[in-house]
Amino acid sequence: MAVPVIDISAFSETRAHPGRIALLQTWREALECWGFAVITGHGFPEDALRDLRASAERFFMEGDKEGACLKAGYGVGGYCSRGIESVSRSVGQASPPDLVESVCFHNPEDSARYGAHGAAWEAATGTLQPAAHRYYHEATQLVRLLVLLTSEALGCSEGNSFVRAHENLSCSLRLAYYGPVEAELIEDGQLRYGAHTDYTGFTILSQDMTDCAEAGGLQVMSPSGEWVAVNAVAGSFVINAGDLISRMTNDCLRSNLHRVTNPRGSFCRNARLSVAFFTGPADEVVCETLPLEGDAKYKPITAGEHLQAKLRATNV
Repeated sequence: MAVPVIDISAFSETRAHPGRIALLQTWREALECWGFAVITGHGFPEDALRDLRASAERFFMEGDKEGACLKAGYGVGGYCSRGIESVSRSVGQASPPDLVESVCFHNPEDSARYGAHGAAWEAATGTLQPAAHRYYHEATQLVRLLVLLTSEALGCSEGNSFVRAHENLSCSLRLAYYGPVEAELIEDGQLRYGAHTDYTGFTILSQDMTDCAEAGGLQVMSPSGEWVAVNAVAGSFVINAGDLISRMTNDCLRSNLHRVTNPRGSFCRNARLSVAFFTGPADEVVCETLPLEGDAKYKPITAGEHLQAKLRATNV
């Protein structure tokens, strides 16, 4: 079994496209069974991703990480060193800290939100700022398309609560760097990123093109309960539904477990850079369950309340 690879160009072109109905069915089935899909035909500018990756690699190799660190844990933005996060704790699993360092932008233009750290943050991430700003803008357009695609695939009427909840978005761009680690420094059960579900809306992930089962990389829980590698596909994005998507669709769509494994062998020799764009309704938006199948399983909750509960469980 494999995560479906889906060309979404039929949706982004015209409503009369002959492949549109088949796409809607395929999209719904992928999110119902896997909670994941690998998309092509998305129209995302290749140079926006290329420029961001080049800037990010320079930052992790020689950037001012200390200046970019807000010293407030994962979830507030800024740089987080290895040992800060243990993402499996968000699903109730006790696990060692993840073997990852990252830098996050909630809004590349908004350094003022970091208060006293704002000037240092802007200076430390200066070379990243333009590339991150452009990527953030392009990814925001893509997630709006995914929201409409999903709404139509679910058979919802226009102007439904799912679409309305995503009119005001809260997004974060996370650049995750998995550097080499000597085997003797890896604790039992420690992974580059532990098993978890994503917290809010859709995640748009650009995998490192070295991702494969042998080199270590993204794995997803299959419908039959087995870990399946998601090998990188050139020019694609991996899309998955987060916990709020599942909640708002009354568990019709799946928020699925996934993890990042270590490379095989005595050393984690292969460095790896992933670009994740996390999306969801703005903090103040009240998320309600769509009337899809059966009685609503969840009470309304604001997106911010849901997210903060997850973050409190995640930080070491």
